Amino acid sequence: MVGVETIMTGIMDTWQSLVLHWQYRVLAVIAVCTFGFVLGIPCTTQVPSFMINQSVDRIVSCSLVAG
Repeated sequence: MVGVETIMTGIMDTWQSLVLHWQYRVLAVIAVCTFGFVLGIPCTTQVPSFMINQSVDRIVSCSLVAG
């Protein structure tokens, strides 16, 4: 919860209009929590090594095509 509050404070300081409308604040909190949840899924499953291998393969293949 501390991480969400830290991120939300940065967002609220950057975009003052979110403070004025509570609906935007709720949507911002939901978006931050969803983003954190999605980023946390690889930390708790067997998927991380597969995802890392896929991203490395894509990066290498893109650099070979571009270069």
